[in-house]
Amino acid sequence: MLSNKPVEEKPKSPLTNTDSWIRSAIPHLPLGVAVLCLLLNIIIPGSGTMLSGVAILCCGRPRVNSKDDHVIVTICVNVWVGFAQLFTITFLLVGWFWSLAWGIRMIILAGK
Repeated sequence: MLSNKPVEEKPKSPLTNTDSWIRSAIPHLPLGVAVLCLLLNIIIPGSGTMLSGVAILCCGRPRVNSKDDHVIVTICVNVWVGFAQLFTITFLLVGWFWSLAWGIRMIILAGK
């Protein structure tokens, strides 16, 4: 028999993951650092993404769900993605748009 109890929804935390595994590597940063990363991604695609990974060491929080060390995984994925963004800029500016999207996502996560 079905019950008529209302389903309770848990409040969403900015650190919960509904993103893909690679997008979950975007760390939760303070707003100022997120804006700096976006500006760097606009100027040199991928540089802000790499900085966001390293910023985990001093002021950010990882969002990766991994059995391994969350900090190391976040740093490695962000550095790898940053290099991929930089090297794919030659393909119709794909890397620039990709790094721009990641920078905007960093600001959205910082605002939550």
